[in-house]
Amino acid sequence: DDYLLRYDMGHRRWIWDCTAISMLPIGNSVAKLLASKLSKIEEEYLDCMILLSCIGTRVNQIIVDMIDGLNGITGLVSSIDMLVEEGLLEKEGSFIKFRHDSIMQAVHDFTPESNISRLHLDIGSKIIAQVTSF
Repeated sequence: DDYLLRYDMGHRRWIWDCTAISMLPIGNSVAKLLASKLSKIEEEYLDCMILLSCIGTRVNQIIVDMIDGLNGITGLVSSIDMLVEEGLLEKEGSFIKFRHDSIMQAVHDFTPESNISRLHLDIGSKIIAQVTSF
């Protein structure tokens, strides 16, 4: 099911195979399909998406630079570039955003609540520490 849902860069749109999707045991739920896709993403890219989902639907590049390296998660810029190519994220000026709210929600739902709470605290602490050091 790697090609059931994919982003076509040439046409700049999502493409899906309705027939194959309808035969899946997970049903027609887009969230479940996205969760299935997320389970196959390399850990470094998933970690990047999890960090971004804890901040919101739209993240300024300055914030990305501040949190790079948080909890050992490095290479956010290169991960973001790959996720843009995959059609999961997009760049809008100096902002990075999820291509669709359902993608961000699927990432958030895929992550244990205890991890999300800890990441919120770690992200906030790192940003505050960097802002107050100026």
